[in-house]
Amino acid sequence: MGMATGKKILEKLKSNYQLAGTGRFMTFRQVDGGDLNPFLLLIELNNFSAYSQFANLEEELAEIEGNLKIKAIKRVTSETWVYRADMSLFPD
Repeated sequence: MGMATGKKILEKLKSNYQLAGTGRFMTFRQVDGGDLNPFLLLIELNNFSAYSQFANLEEELAEIEGNLKIKAIKRVTSETWVYRADMSLFPD
């Protein structure tokens, strides 16, 4: 996705989720390896039941693209990470 176009979509997505009370929503741009111009989202959740907020993430992205009259998202992949203080260089 083009950087400026992708940023517009992610800014709108972030705004939507922050209005819904989601925790931190961090966006990173991959600078080495992998595909060209991917964005990585890290979305902080306090428990596993909060995952239901993101059940329709791909549909929400498509709706934002439609509203902005742009097409930039080529693919969405998801991973689940869990913080473990005992494995961290920076424990709580």
